[in-house]
Amino acid sequence: MFKQVYTGSEIRLQFDFVVGGQTVLVSQPQADVFDPFGNKVDVVDLVFSGGHYLTYWTTPSATLGSYVAIGRGKYGYEDLLANSQVRFDVVSSLTTELVTLDEVKEYLHVDDFSEDPFLRALLLAASSAILAYTQLKLGSVSETERCFLSGATQYGLRYFPISEITEIKLDSVDLVEDTDYFVELSTGLIKFFVPQTGFFECTYTFGLSQIPSPVKLACLKLVAALYNLRESEGFSSRRLLSNVENYLRDAKMDVMTEVRSLLAPYKRKLV
Repeated sequence: MFKQVYTGSEIRLQFDFVVGGQTVLVSQPQADVFDPFGNKVDVVDLVFSGGHYLTYWTTPSATLGSYVAIGRGKYGYEDLLANSQVRFDVVSSLTTELVTLDEVKEYLHVDDFSEDPFLRALLLAASSAILAYTQLKLGSVSETERCFLSGATQYGLRYFPISEITEIKLDSVDLVEDTDYFVELSTGLIKFFVPQTGFFECTYTFGLSQIPSPVKLACLKLVAALYNLRESEGFSSRRLLSNVENYLRDAKMDVMTEVRSLLAPYKRKLV
């Protein structure tokens, strides 16, 4: 599997040009970007920075699938291709079910199929509510964030949990983990050892490659609580499905408190 990037996100395209085993400088550096059908969809200029030729490219929303970027330039009078290509998958950020329908039915002790459509809808609503509540993302996706910091002691990455920090730069200078900063992988919170001012850039990989057991249990408990509300309180299916996020966030029931406790380690705390 190639690196995955959400639609509408930026991906770093980085290339080196090599002649006779040595990295060389080229003129007119550019990259051709091809879509999953082999069509050239863009040509972008490359800039030389930090010993590499690079640019940032915004992924399209219309066509999902595997893309490839090929770097090229002029070395003397010769056309020269970069020594490697950048391959990546453009994926949708649609919500995924946190558990299966069979797991829900087993948890609820439901044996027949008559309520499958409602249970499926409730499962999707509960999964969406939990992901919105925690701000967790599923899958493994690459992202780059850039902004200007002024006396910052910490920075919260947009997406988490973090599986890998590729690089963090301040004014194009690399910051060193455990020397300049440390990162809470579960919440995406970067904490600096001294206040930082300058142009901040972080490239990282985020998302849940596997759904933690507490999150799956929280989803099952949320589905069960809402399902039982319909049974005991006579709530309509439409009312339940339209208020799942409110129930998760605000309801005082013991089971909702338990669900929020299960999710607490995966929810970024406001600071």
